[in-house]
Amino acid sequence: MAADTLRLLGECLSVAEGEAQPPASVLRRRLSDPAVQDDVVAAANEALITPALYDALSVKGLLDEIREPVRPFLESFHQVNLDRNEAFAGQLAEAARAMNAAGIQPLVLKGTRTLLEDDRRRLGCRVMCDLDLMVPEESAFAACKALESIGYRKVKSFDAVEHTHEIGDFARPGDFGAIDLHRALTSHYGHRGGRAHCRDLIPPEDVFAAARRARFRDSEVLVPDLRHHLLHLILHDQLQGHDHYAARLNLRHLLDIAELLRDMKAAEVRESVTMMRPHGLSSMAVSHLLAAHALFGAPLPASLRRRLWPRLIHGARMAAAARPWLAAPQRAVGALAWEFARCRYPLHASVWRVNAWRAARMWSLVRRYRQDMFRQFRRVASRL
Repeated sequence: MAADTLRLLGECLSVAEGEAQPPASVLRRRLSDPAVQDDVVAAANEALITPALYDALSVKGLLDEIREPVRPFLESFHQVNLDRNEAFAGQLAEAARAMNAAGIQPLVLKGTRTLLEDDRRRLGCRVMCDLDLMVPEESAFAACKALESIGYRKVKSFDAVEHTHEIGDFARPGDFGAIDLHRALTSHYGHRGGRAHCRDLIPPEDVFAAARRARFRDSEVLVPDLRHHLLHLILHDQLQGHDHYAARLNLRHLLDIAELLRDMKAAEVRESVTMMRPHGLSSMAVSHLLAAHALFGAPLPASLRRRLWPRLIHGARMAAAARPWLAAPQRAVGALAWEFARCRYPLHASVWRVNAWRAARMWSLVRRYRQDMFRQFRRVASRL
């Protein structure tokens, strides 16, 4: 999407407060152009944040600037999503009650946490794809049986996958989405030659110990600590989703992070980044936080905003988002960096053998991605 469209969409959805909030008069003037409205709504549709855009425009008193064919669409999208999330909330409560009967309090993860909102209007803001729940390793079997007792069946199993953080995906006819059951927040992603693993970054026992209990529709669930929740959102996008290496911006997830940063203290944010430093992931984390700050006005400590390397990474990602012809080469370079980062070799192996393997792997990736790069260049050149 165009840089101006991305910037305006972010300002409309800004979570900043007080003087940091973009002036409503400026947004009103920029939204007065029907073509600009179409671009902003199209970008929101692509990122699955249209209900959040409707809510933000309504709160800021800008809905009257949206012309008649578009305004009813935004309103109906929000209403349909609200009804859908109400069904998801009922699905969550039923699953939680079944697990409670087995002596298990599931931990709500990612977007599932938003279903606990008391404000009905806010409940319709986030587009949900599935329910993410986490249970202790020793309770995994009982949790699976509890879900099966209310009609769920395991449609995807991870039993044969080593070091995975997932137990399985459970689905039931008639539901809007599946239940993704976890045993940990992250998997064992090798980093820097396998000397560090992300699962060690957030041990499951620490996550459960810091979580707080919450009542939800005659059931009991656990809500993760804000620091753990922030770390999970960052690692899920940057490593599990490969967004860091592919120079991608997931606006829906970045909006989640921006809203979370608004509710956190500066000391908690700095502590979260400090937890990632021994694993060599702090720059990756700060660059993601910078994206939430730049796009949606999320508060971020000045000490993190001044860091040079994360700012360079953030600039490259923003450039790729606004200029499609930059995406392909960054994706190719990112694929090489990902292979280097996750390469798990024995520490006693000779340096020559390790580098030889890496060189061979790099050459195969260059051959694989060059066609993608050439196609992207031709596609962009044809539009010039």
